[in-house]
Amino acid sequence: MAKIHKTARGQMIDMDKLKLSNEKVTSVGNMRTNARGDVLGVGNQIATGRNAVMDQVYAVPNAPVEGYSPKPLVAPIEAPVQPVSTTESVAPVVPTAKTTKK
Repeated sequence: MAKIHKTARGQMIDMDKLKLSNEKVTSVGNMRTNARGDVLGVGNQIATGRNAVMDQVYAVPNAPVEGYSPKPLVAPIEAPVQPVSTTESVAPVVPTAKTTKK
């Protein structure tokens, strides 16, 4: 689906066609890329393509490798936890009757 826009003067502009015709143009700024996303080297020649750049961006660090079992993330607890004794009795709290003043 083409993105066709109408300007204030009534001209029709196809944004997809405009974007494709200018994708090799060096972008403005200090990132040394073109409009497509390729990294540019000396003489505005493509040093790294956008697919390689996107592969690096979306690479999952520490991705599991087949046949590899990772170390556990949580260290085991060294000292066992002492259970709370249920044999100790606690004196029940008895509510006292409130006296009313007459």
